[in-house]
Amino acid sequence: MECSHALGAGNVYEFCGWKQKGEEMMEQEKMNSGYPEQENSGMAQTAGEQATEALAVDVQAQEREMKQAINMVGIMMVLATAIFVGISLLTGFLVGLLSRSTNLSGEVLQMIRFLPNYCISMPLIILLLSKLPGTKPEKHKLPVKSYLASVAMTFGIMIGCNLIGLMITGIIGSLIGSKVGNVTMELLDSSTPGISVIFISLCAPVFEELVFRKMLVTRVVKYGEGVAVLLSGLMFGLFHGNFNQFIYAFGLGAFLAYIFVKTGDVRITISLHVIVNFTTSVILSGLMDLADFGTMTQLSAAAQKSGDMTEVMAFMETHLVPILLLYGCLFLEYALAIVGIILLIVLHKRMKLQQGEYAFSKGKKAAIMFGNIGMILYCVFWIVNILLQLVGLG
Repeated sequence: MECSHALGAGNVYEFCGWKQKGEEMMEQEKMNSGYPEQENSGMAQTAGEQATEALAVDVQAQEREMKQAINMVGIMMVLATAIFVGISLLTGFLVGLLSRSTNLSGEVLQMIRFLPNYCISMPLIILLLSKLPGTKPEKHKLPVKSYLASVAMTFGIMIGCNLIGLMITGIIGSLIGSKVGNVTMELLDSSTPGISVIFISLCAPVFEELVFRKMLVTRVVKYGEGVAVLLSGLMFGLFHGNFNQFIYAFGLGAFLAYIFVKTGDVRITISLHVIVNFTTSVILSGLMDLADFGTMTQLSAAAQKSGDMTEVMAFMETHLVPILLLYGCLFLEYALAIVGIILLIVLHKRMKLQQGEYAFSKGKKAAIMFGNIGMILYCVFWIVNILLQLVGLG
C-alpha cells in the first residue's frame, strides 16, 4: 500500500488506513514526551526542599555554635571571678592580720593587697580565656587626629557616665535614707601616690585591656562586632563590683572594645585607659591632696550654715596655688569631655558595627548571648553583689 509522506504524522497514519494504530502511537508519544517535564519539575521541587532543609539545619548549627562559644566565655569568666574574689579575700585577711600585728607602713600593706591580683589572678584569667578559640580583628592604623578624637571621646564617656552614676546613687541614697558608698573615691583616698601610679594607672589598664578587650573580644567578634562590644562593656562594668563604677566602666569598656575591633591593636586601648586612669588617680587625686580639698569642703559647708566666710577665705589664701591648679585641671578635663561628647553625637552615625559571620536578628543574638548558663551565672553573681553594695551590705 502506497502512502504519502508529505503529511504530518497523524495524517500519515490515517491515509494509510492505520488510523486506530496511529492514534495509539501518538498517545504513546505524548505520554513519553510528558515524562521528562514532570520528572524535571519533581527534581527541582525536591532540590528546593533539600536546600531549605539544609539552610535550616545550618542556621541551627550556627546558633548552637554561638551559644556554646559565649557559654564557655561566661563559664571561664565565672572561674575568673572565683579566682579574683578568692585571692582578694585572702589578701584582705592577710593585710588585716599584718596591720594589727606588725608596724608595716600603709604603702607596704597596699602592695601586699594589690600585688597578688596582678601577679596571680589576672595572668590566670588570661590563661583560662586563651584556651578558647578566637578570631583576631583585622589590624588598621589609627591616624593621629582620630586618636586625639578618641582621647576626647573617652573622657566624655567616662565623665558623662560617672555623673549619671552619681545622680542615680544620690537618688537611691535619699530613698533608702543613707549615702551610697563610693568605692572609687575610697580607693583613691586610701592609695598613696606610688600605689596609684603602679597599680591604678599602669597595672590595671594593661591587664584589664588584655582580659576584656584582647582575650574576650577575640573570642566572640566572629559573631558580630556589636556582640563583642556589648559583652566586653557589660562584663567589664560588672567586674568592678559596685554601682558607682559599673555605669562608667560599662560605657568606657564598650567604647574601648569598639576601638579594638576597628584597629585590632590593644596597645591603643591600653594607652587610652592609662591616660584616663592616670589623670583621675594621680593628677587630680594629687592636686586634691595638695589643696587639702577635704578640709576646704568641710569649711565651706560650715560657712554656709553660719554665714561666716572668714575661715574659708583664710584657708584659700594659704592654699591658693594648689586650688588654682586643681580647678584649672578640672576645667580642662570637663572641656575635653564636652568636646568628646560633641564628637560622639556628630560621628555616631559613622561608627557602624559589622554584622559578623552569622546574620541573626538582634533579638536572636540577645537571646543567644544571655540564654546560657555561663553568662547567667556571671551576671547574677555581680548584679547581686552590686545590689548589696547599694544598700550597704556589700
